[in-house]
Amino acid sequence: MRKCLIKEFDYIYVFNLRGNARNFADAKAEGQTFFDTSMAGVALLICCRKPKTNRRQRDGVLRYVQVADGLTRYQKKEELRRCVRFGKWKGKTVLKESGFQRIKPDEKGDWIGQVDSSFQDMIPLYGKEENRIFLSRSFGIATRRDWWVYDFDRGELEARVWRMMEFFNRQPKEKEEFYGDEKQFNWSTNAVNQLRRSFKMKHDPSKIVTASFRPFQKMHFYFCPSVIHSSYNQHKIFPHGKINQSICLSHHDSLFACLITDCVPDSSFASTHTQTLPRWVYDSEGNCVSNINPLAVRSFNRSIGLKAEDELVDADGLFCYVYGFLHSQSWRKKWEVTLRKEAARIELPKSLKEFQRVSELGKRLADLHLNYETMEPFDGLEIEKADDFDQNNPAHFEVEKMKYGGKRGDHDRTVIHYNRWLTIRGIPMACHNYRLGARSALDWLVDRYQVKTDQRSSITRNPNQWQSGRYIYDLIPKIIHLSLRTQKLQNESDK
Repeated sequence: MRKCLIKEFDYIYVFNLRGNARNFADAKAEGQTFFDTSMAGVALLICCRKPKTNRRQRDGVLRYVQVADGLTRYQKKEELRRCVRFGKWKGKTVLKESGFQRIKPDEKGDWIGQVDSSFQDMIPLYGKEENRIFLSRSFGIATRRDWWVYDFDRGELEARVWRMMEFFNRQPKEKEEFYGDEKQFNWSTNAVNQLRRSFKMKHDPSKIVTASFRPFQKMHFYFCPSVIHSSYNQHKIFPHGKINQSICLSHHDSLFACLITDCVPDSSFASTHTQTLPRWVYDSEGNCVSNINPLAVRSFNRSIGLKAEDELVDADGLFCYVYGFLHSQSWRKKWEVTLRKEAARIELPKSLKEFQRVSELGKRLADLHLNYETMEPFDGLEIEKADDFDQNNPAHFEVEKMKYGGKRGDHDRTVIHYNRWLTIRGIPMACHNYRLGARSALDWLVDRYQVKTDQRSSITRNPNQWQSGRYIYDLIPKIIHLSLRTQKLQNESDK
């Protein structure tokens, strides 16, 4: 569409009023929404065409301006009045603009956030190119009924799935009305098609596995293709009883996030439409096959000047190199805009020493992120306890909904109000610099570990039912320590 506009009009003026309330990573900079009833960002587009102009001869002129950071709705309106005015000249209505900057669209038709073409010179992680590093990839699990097939309590999940299947199996294949069943079953296109085919669901408790639902949050999951919308290729990556590791990336329309897991990941694990890059895949007979492309291994060996008979880069080392490289802060900053539009690519190492250094960092990061539950906690937190707190009462370590200190819009992230008995103080602000998408690792913990009820199904999830009563309380200092150590390793990767 942008290319068509440039061809059709002589002058195009774009006034970006911003105000995207869904941009959690930069909400303050976006400022207030321009309209009361919308959370979307707003831009004013003025297109002008001269009479009797042959539009085939040349492209139009594009001018762009955006409001400053953090403006209120009133300030944005004042800026609009100052920059865009209409007047009269020789009896004609003319546009009087100020502050606009001329922009030349790139080859792809992008106006802002233009992609550097040198990004294509790097090696792709996945895709259709022959030298891609991973032969296959997959989206995370898409269930279309998360509340029904995920739970912290295995027994509750097993009973709920059984009730859901019993309800489905009782329905006639000619059923036409699907509204009003929300407390019994969550209908989807797949489920309706199954019903039309007289398909019967079979309950099998052995299909309950541990899944990575969100960053640093595991849950019990009923992994059965007949119950979920799509497993994509996850049944080949994490078949029942098999071990694997998979690098999970945010989709390229989201803020960049990268985290490794050894459990089947949800589609929203790293972001919406999480991409997973496994170390291994399993064939139909259960045989383990490397997912690292031999052509990519040869490319890496050639890049560091090794001959075929002297190959030192192996598939395991390359897998760790990828994970280490994806945590490079300088690479993320340089390609921040590009990573919002295109799939990630990485640079080839210039020497064997560089490859070994980044690969070792990736190995240490993977070990840190996979074993977060058993790592040493951060030492330095201050625990404020209520007078009636009982150290031996497991209920006093349970959460309802954790909150940061301060007030909405001005949170004090050095403080967590854990529950009515416990308040955690002295959290280093530096730990919030390790981010997974729009949130820090600790933000994910505070947001996801809460007792919550789904309004449609009336299903309640209680994170206190996952392992012991102290699990969440003990996890907080571990994630703080993990965040600080991750940043230290990230700094090493940029040296």
